[in-house]
Amino acid sequence: MTRVRRLRPEKLDILPHDHPDALRSRSDIVRLNGLMGQARVADATLERVGVPAPRRILDLGAGCGRTTLALAKRLHRRGWTNVDITLVDRLVGLEPHTEAAFAALGWTAHPVVADADAFLADHKGPPFDIVWTNLFLHHLEDDLPALLGAIGPVAKCF
Repeated sequence: MTRVRRLRPEKLDILPHDHPDALRSRSDIVRLNGLMGQARVADATLERVGVPAPRRILDLGAGCGRTTLALAKRLHRRGWTNVDITLVDRLVGLEPHTEAAFAALGWTAHPVVADADAFLADHKGPPFDIVWTNLFLHHLEDDLPALLGAIGPVAKCF
C-alpha cells in the first residue's frame, strides 16, 4: 500500500519575512545546509557529471539565497564567472548583502518572488543551463510530477 505524504504548513510559510522567528528559522536552514554540506555535494556532482560553466542558472525555492551563494563561491573558484542566476521563492527575496556577494563573484542575481510552478509556466526565455533546488521538493505532494515536467523544457541540466 502506498501512502500519500501530507505536509503541514511550516513556520516560514505563515510568518512575515521580517518576523524574528522567520529570521531565526532561515538562519537554522542555512546552518543545516552547511552541516549537510549541500554546496559541497552540489559542486562535486556538477564536476562529476561534467557540466560546463553555465551562463544561466535557475534556483527554485531559493529562500534567502545564502546556500546558493555558498555553491556559487565554490563554482567561482573553478572559473564559473559571468553567470546570471535567477533565484525564485514564494516568500523570500535576497538580502542586499547576499546580492552584493553574488556580484563580487561576477554573478548577476535576479531575485523573483513567485511560486515555482507559476514562474516555470510563464518562462518564455531560452532554457537555463542548470536548474537546481535544495530543501524545496519535499514541500510538494501530488504536484511534484507536474513541476518536474515543467522543469524539463526550461533546463539543460537539473
